[in-house]
Amino acid sequence: LKVDQLINIPIIKTYKDTTIKEVVFDSSAVKETYHVALLLPLYMDLLETLEDTSYKQSELLLKDLFLKSKYGLEFYQGFKIAVDSLVNLGLRLKLDLIDTSNDTAKVSKILKTGRLKSADLIVGPLYLDEFLLVSDYAKKNKINIVSPVKQSNKILLGNNYVSKVATSEPVRLKYLGQYMADSLKEDNLFLVYPDHVSEKKRVENIQKYFLKTIEQSADSARVSFPKEILWDPSRFYMIEGKLLKEKQNTIVIPSDDQAFITQFLTMMSQLHVDYSIKIIGLESWQNFDNLEVDYLHNLNINLVVSEYINYESNEVKEFERKFNSTYKLLPEKFSYLGFDVGMYYLKLLNSFGVNFEVMFLGIQEQLLSRKFEFFKTGIESGYENHSVFLVHYKDYSLQLKR
Repeated sequence: LKVDQLINIPIIKTYKDTTIKEVVFDSSAVKETYHVALLLPLYMDLLETLEDTSYKQSELLLKDLFLKSKYGLEFYQGFKIAVDSLVNLGLRLKLDLIDTSNDTAKVSKILKTGRLKSADLIVGPLYLDEFLLVSDYAKKNKINIVSPVKQSNKILLGNNYVSKVATSEPVRLKYLGQYMADSLKEDNLFLVYPDHVSEKKRVENIQKYFLKTIEQSADSARVSFPKEILWDPSRFYMIEGKLLKEKQNTIVIPSDDQAFITQFLTMMSQLHVDYSIKIIGLESWQNFDNLEVDYLHNLNINLVVSEYINYESNEVKEFERKFNSTYKLLPEKFSYLGFDVGMYYLKLLNSFGVNFEVMFLGIQEQLLSRKFEFFKTGIESGYENHSVFLVHYKDYSLQLKR
């Protein structure tokens, strides 16, 4: 496979997804062959510079190339596994792999050639400035375009051809507020956070959806409203004084301040023997490398996240087998993302044609690493994914909360 190479995949048999075939769709939008453009940062132009360099310089350049292209390459590898899987179910596809090199000038030149004008679906680019250029082009030419990675929701405004796979923080906070009201309303609830603007905004969001859910509930008499506490280590005794031995004490910490979280968990760890404690944190905590494993388990740490991979599932094991057979490697995080994006969107395209976006609101699916549950953000705006999981640390691994 080479960058800019067109891949023609022959039809084998008609593919029908039995879970969604009953939904009414525009049959005139179905085509014999679909043109999908995959725009990724592969930095292949760096390879050309290797010819006129010494061995040592070449080694350094190759290392730089690997680091820059890592995520794009991993995404492509997973996406290609999805393509290969769907070929066996009847997909006919012209896949156009385009190297963007994270270069807006290069992307602008590609757009001017008209190369994307015949595309039925555009996936990527991964970087914001490039994506905005291509999404504007997609809107003008009425082409569905996918943002697979975390981006501001501004990319959805005024463009109903855009769909965003990565769940935004406001959606996860909404879920947290609703979960507290639905499942934790009888707990001894706390919201503990440092005196930062970002944390205060998160608390406002959580409280808003907590109260809204309580108002809609028929059973609000036994609700325990969260106690808000601004963090001050010198006044930790105030938190300890509010803990109850006869109830579940649930402490929600809407912060990604690693120093504060580490300090708080260290101090709370002294109390887990005397009290039943559960702590709920944010997705970013998964990236902290200094949290004591014992704290994660003893304090019953739960996290609200937008993606989760069950490595023990048959589906994940099968994907790993195919991936290893193809690339002689184990898949990385972006490989799972590429596979999920490929499977979801290409199945929609194959089943419902180029106007598949009308099916977003009626079709929800959980794949290897995330759910696909889209909501339209406005009449003239795009679609945002609402994939949220609650996970917890159990048996020294992160598991889905049942």
